[in-house]
Amino acid sequence: MAVTLIGAGVTGLSTGHLAATRVGAAASILAGLLFLRMSARART
Repeated sequence: MAVTLIGAGVTGLSTGHLAATRVGAAASILAGLLFLRMSARART
């Protein structure tokens, strides 16, 4: 019983971590695009 609970907790943590890294990657990409746009505006 305890082993299955631990296994479920580990899988929950790993899937949560994957989702968090995906969200973080998307946020960093968006931030990079915004920065590129702002720097392009500053140049003109």
